[in-house]
Amino acid sequence: MVATPQSWMRKQLWQWPCVCISKLLEFSRPRELRPTSNNVWFLQTDASYEPSSDGIFSGIGAVLFDPTGRPTQFFSKQLTCDLLQSLNPSQKKTAIFACEFWALFCAFHVWGDAISNALVIYTDNNAVRDALITGHTNNVLTKRILVATLGLDCEKQLTPWYARVPTDSNMADGPPRLKVEHLLSLGACECELDVSSCWDAVLTLAVKCGEEQASISIPA
Repeated sequence: MVATPQSWMRKQLWQWPCVCISKLLEFSRPRELRPTSNNVWFLQTDASYEPSSDGIFSGIGAVLFDPTGRPTQFFSKQLTCDLLQSLNPSQKKTAIFACEFWALFCAFHVWGDAISNALVIYTDNNAVRDALITGHTNNVLTKRILVATLGLDCEKQLTPWYARVPTDSNMADGPPRLKVEHLLSLGACECELDVSSCWDAVLTLAVKCGEEQASISIPA
């Protein structure tokens, strides 16, 4: 039987998730059954990618809220030229999708040990939300970040619920633009973000979870 382009694509759509799930089952510890709790934490993430005559300004940010809804921690980081090249290797007009995904992974990496297993994550990017809900994206680069996020999810025993927040209601809208005064006035503490450590975690987890094309040459 000769494979058609359509049949090859269908095979790819179901084959990769199966490989990823089998890898997650292989390296992850069993899911723990825990008593239900009302102590739900909340996370809002965002990114910026703004071309100008002086170049491109891009940043990522996230805000962590405790179960009472009070912002407790945040990070705010401008992305370097090397990292932007890594997030946009084909030099597309915009790399906001990859930047938004990157912001969410960094939040998992930084706060995964500090939060309870019950977590609601808000993003104002529909593509990121949909990829996390379905566990699939056609973008080669963001697939690596997606796989790493799923791996971190299993490693930290998190049970996230993904939802959309309007941009005007997203308190993480300011940090990617280095605007953090409002969060500081609310008593939130700024958290240091080690971008190099986050890249290492992405590459390691992506390969570990079955994304063999994850390149170790991506610079931090």
